[in-house]
Amino acid sequence: LIRLERHSNYWKSPAKMEQVVFDISHRGTGTLAKLLRNECDVLSSPISSQIPVIQENDNLELTATPANNVSFIAINTETTALSDARVRQALNLAI
Repeated sequence: LIRLERHSNYWKSPAKMEQVVFDISHRGTGTLAKLLRNECDVLSSPISSQIPVIQENDNLELTATPANNVSFIAINTETTALSDARVRQALNLAI
């Protein structure tokens, strides 16, 4: 749990929110339950089975934004199977 509180002596205009709380949880039904019970305001990256539940709830809004993450696969070419270029090419085509 990470809690950020508004700085009362900030020299510019005060922040609109008194605090922001980050409750980092494992993805699953528990996170959606918190959202449905109004225990949180945002659910980041819901699992696919949660999307219909969110869409059917008039009190919730589902939005999509581009992600800023990078994924990669590292291949250990020193193993017997993956030292063969044809196997690596087959993996590339499969992905």
